Amino acid sequence: MYRFDVDHGGVGLTKDIPPELLQSPTVEERSLIAQWVRTALADLQHTSQESVWRRQRYGGLLLALEGDRLSDEAFLRIGRETKNIQAVVTRLLQLHRVDEAVQDASQTDGWQVVKLADLFVQYGQDRAVEAMMDEKARKEQHTLVAQWLQNHYQARGHPAAALEMAELIFRRRSWMPEYQQMRELALQLGTWKEVRQAACTFLESARNTSLLVAIALDEGDVKRALHLLEAATPHGPDRIQWKYDYARTPEGALQAAERAEEILPHAAIDLYQQHVEYLIAGRGRGNYHVACRYLKKIQALYGKLNETEQWMTYLTGVRKRHSRLATLKEE
Repeated sequence: MYRFDVDHGGVGLTKDIPPELLQSPTVEERSLIAQWVRTALADLQHTSQESVWRRQRYGGLLLALEGDRLSDEAFLRIGRETKNIQAVVTRLLQLHRVDEAVQDASQTDGWQVVKLADLFVQYGQDRAVEAMMDEKARKEQHTLVAQWLQNHYQARGHPAAALEMAELIFRRRSWMPEYQQMRELALQLGTWKEVRQAACTFLESARNTSLLVAIALDEGDVKRALHLLEAATPHGPDRIQWKYDYARTPEGALQAAERAEEILPHAAIDLYQQHVEYLIAGRGRGNYHVACRYLKKIQALYGKLNETEQWMTYLTGVRKRHSRLATLKEE
């Protein structure tokens, strides 16, 4: 049943290694099963990806059956031949052959190398694995290894090293949570001003307006968010001197509009109006329903503007009259 399951790609007929194969047999039976496993290994081709996976499964079973009776070198040879790197690294760390363990672990990547790194830590070989993982983190485009290093350094109380990894992750995956994590570490070290400037320069060179707007809003700088959305087209001396581009980052633009309602209502109206036009162009009852909600917002903002502008006109008139009265008194 185990062989049928492995040969058909792991269809779930048995567990990874059924306990019956390890716990129940006598010594003679275990030797017989090991012989069957060696026969299955010999029948496999070396070329296909499926054969590699099957070889790994059969090799793992063979090591489980005979691991306590094999010499160290025989164990390592079988483990390497069948790509059971975790078993190989574990045995090497038990033998204190750390350099060899690093060499074998460095041949892996992704989740496998992260699991192996945990093994090094478990055996107290932090420094050896840190150097290996650092080299991988700088070479690989994905951030899995760098994330492991960041968490590892934080757990060990090394915020500067953790920040270095956080900056590397941010440049590979420029998202808001990564920015916030970088900020938290830099604030601990008192280097946030420099780190923030470098991050913003990087985003500007990458033209990542969406994240720059999100950062400005997260930091409470609504005017900067609007500046980032600015399309630089004045539209009248009595109006705010910008045109705001909703299309650059729709979600960020709506958040900026909401924050700008009190301090820069014209900007909020402009962005809401663009969103309404986008919804109507998309058609559909759902879109029309949402568009109506934003039209009511625009109507309310215009109402506030009218009241404010009337008061501003009145106050301007009062100031002019007071100025005239002062002039008359002097005369």
